[in-house]
Amino acid sequence: MRPMQRKHFIDWLTQRGQKANVAASRATDCARVERKYGVDLDSYSSDAFAALLKDFEYSTEDQRAGRPVRHQVPIEGNQYTGTATLKAALRLYRDFRLAGEPPKPSPKPPSGLPKPTFGNWPQWELLSEEDSLLLARVLARHARFLKPEIVRTIAQDNERHGDSWRAELNARGVPANAYLWEGSPCAFPGVRRYAGNEEIAIYRGRKASDGKPPEGALQLDDNDYPKHLWSHLFLGKPFQKKGPPGYNLAHLADHKDHGNRAATDFDIAAGLSIAGKLHGLYTCPTNTIYLPAGLLKPTDFHAEVRGLFIRKVQALYAGVCNIVPPFMAVHECKDSNWDIDRFDWAEPVGDPTQLTAFLKFRALKMEAIFKQSALRRKAVATIDE
Repeated sequence: MRPMQRKHFIDWLTQRGQKANVAASRATDCARVERKYGVDLDSYSSDAFAALLKDFEYSTEDQRAGRPVRHQVPIEGNQYTGTATLKAALRLYRDFRLAGEPPKPSPKPPSGLPKPTFGNWPQWELLSEEDSLLLARVLARHARFLKPEIVRTIAQDNERHGDSWRAELNARGVPANAYLWEGSPCAFPGVRRYAGNEEIAIYRGRKASDGKPPEGALQLDDNDYPKHLWSHLFLGKPFQKKGPPGYNLAHLADHKDHGNRAATDFDIAAGLSIAGKLHGLYTCPTNTIYLPAGLLKPTDFHAEVRGLFIRKVQALYAGVCNIVPPFMAVHECKDSNWDIDRFDWAEPVGDPTQLTAFLKFRALKMEAIFKQSALRRKAVATIDE
């Protein structure tokens, strides 16, 4: 039995808009069917494909009634979801076969010195959609979100300080709307994560600073500021370089300009550049969650998982604040398998009684940040004169 045309199939899918990891998962699903059935999908006619697809007919009613699946491929987890995933992959391969033959290989080089050959990285099996859903179910049970009443208090406090803090930011050349949009839960307006080799080198003292303020911010940070609120809620004091054992803080929506994924993760107003407009997401408590450290930041590398968590955040804080600026909107779920209601979520956490101390702490921090920024600008102006 010859193997299926994996590479050509993946290329065919990506040319039609599929993401590379999804296309590879579809090919892996088809290969699983080939191995279990002992067949060659490339030899199948339309009628043969139709007969094979009948084995993968399985409804939610079948699942509720506890009926076994008809096909031979073992599935761990949800039988309906796993069967539907395999059936969708087989349909795509059928369409690929009907679309025509793959491109022929290029002719051999003319006689003479042999053309050098180079090795290729192996095509290791990527996560299938079923595997991705299993990963997401594990994460949902362990992800830690803050209670909505905590976020509401931060957003309300921003409204109280809004006019004065916006004036301070704008006076220093920092666009206030990048941090304090309507209903913003940004915890420390004007603070963003350093970005790029130069800013990292300056922040860590490996390179001398010219004294000028960072672009679009009053102060740079090394991932401490987003954790101050969490630390106050659980320890009653500012963050001191040690978080909950076995967990790491994860950001959901991108906040840095370089390589920002907002255009794919959200609906963005037509013709709008997001550069410099999302720095406030860095310290938003709606944009930070704690995840098990052993899972290697799946919210960074798995778009479907990231989208699931963003939709959960939107649902959790919908009546409390606006989790993103007004020119952005959260994607609707177009695949029922990824509906947030199909996952078991951990209960939100945090002690709201600790908020008074945190709000006093952040008010003093903001006052110090504004003063430091003013002194820096004054020093730079003196040098320029």
